[in-house]
Amino acid sequence: MAALDHDSGIVLGQVNAGGKTNEITRFQPLLDGLDLTGKAVTADAPPTSTRTHPLPRRRQERGLRTDGETEPADTVHPAQRVALGRRPGPGPGTRPAPRPLRAPCRPLGHRPGRPALPACHSGVPDPAHHPAPPAGYRSVLEWLRTHGEVLAVGIEGTGAYGSELARFLRANEITVVDVDRPDRKARRANGKSDPVDAYEAATALLSGRASGRPKTRDGIVEAIRSLRVVRRSAIKSCTQTINQIRTLIVSAPAEARERLRDLPTYQLITQLARSRPGTDLTDPACAVRTALRRLARRYQHLTEEIAEADTEPLVAQAAPGLIELVGIGTETAAQLLTTTGDNPGRLKSEASFAHLCGASPISVSSGRTNRHRLNRGGDRQANHALHTIALVRMRYDLRTRLYVARRTAEGMSKKDIIRCLKRFIAREVYKYLTSTNISQQ
Repeated sequence: MAALDHDSGIVLGQVNAGGKTNEITRFQPLLDGLDLTGKAVTADAPPTSTRTHPLPRRRQERGLRTDGETEPADTVHPAQRVALGRRPGPGPGTRPAPRPLRAPCRPLGHRPGRPALPACHSGVPDPAHHPAPPAGYRSVLEWLRTHGEVLAVGIEGTGAYGSELARFLRANEITVVDVDRPDRKARRANGKSDPVDAYEAATALLSGRASGRPKTRDGIVEAIRSLRVVRRSAIKSCTQTINQIRTLIVSAPAEARERLRDLPTYQLITQLARSRPGTDLTDPACAVRTALRRLARRYQHLTEEIAEADTEPLVAQAAPGLIELVGIGTETAAQLLTTTGDNPGRLKSEASFAHLCGASPISVSSGRTNRHRLNRGGDRQANHALHTIALVRMRYDLRTRLYVARRTAEGMSKKDIIRCLKRFIAREVYKYLTSTNISQQ
């Protein structure tokens, strides 16, 4: 047990309580001989759990110390200071106090009211909250510079909430590093809050675990990505609309069903959009005809929206050589450009691009078995684009068909053949993605 002064934090005395001994009976011997005039004293025993504090194996060597470590029982530190109000070590289920980060000032975090945190030589200061508008970005930068020289900024979510903050910092010639969110194990251990996320992002940046360069999102590729968002959602809605029309026709009255069920899509939409169903919506047949006309006009509007969101001119301007390759169309080329970004130099090699697209081989060898499997990670939209290119080439490209026949004769499955083709396609398109007009826009 240890008795310490509340005002000064000085240890006044220690006594060995012994194993399996009631601490209350040792309290009076601990205070005997101490001058306690005008002093408030707290007595407690340090934790002895072997999970958090290594202890000597022999019981007779066990001692007590104010910081939770073990020493011989006859060792007393009359002038040692301890931190009041804090246990010596983390208990079960609690988060340990953050360690000082020894690096020049590096901030992180963005969202409406989300904290930013600098890590300095002197330790970790308290996080500060700043507003999200541009005035808040300037206040963040000024606040960071009050803590020292800003070498790098780690931002979690540079493609979402942190995109504008990343652009503002790059405009002020500050290096921005993309920080991934912590894995599930770390989140379960440390909890989830904005200050905790800030500490985790700072730790990832300073330790070198986070080193990715974010997309600049300030060129023609960003324009292509924005238009593709509209186009893809319109295509999805258009498919949903025609499916609803076909379903309503199945349950429509016999007269309308027999007249419409065999029409092709274009004629069906045209006829329904020009129809005059009537105004008596209490009649089920009239209500069905009204619903079909509204759905047909919605389909026409979505078709026009898809045509207006065409990205072919932009793709041809950004990567003229890419769309000339066999099996690559406007949509697949646009997806590969979107995955690469406006700064393709952030990809170190064609192997890193293949890994980003989920086309890098994953070894599953064991013993005498030497094989690889599909990579289920990476950007799945880019992987789908490579898969589409591979299927087109397997059908129309003579060189690819000869390769598939040769590998099939060697005993390779179709799934593994497509995996090899996607890896080859990733290597081929990487040269065109890094030598295009993207970086010049």
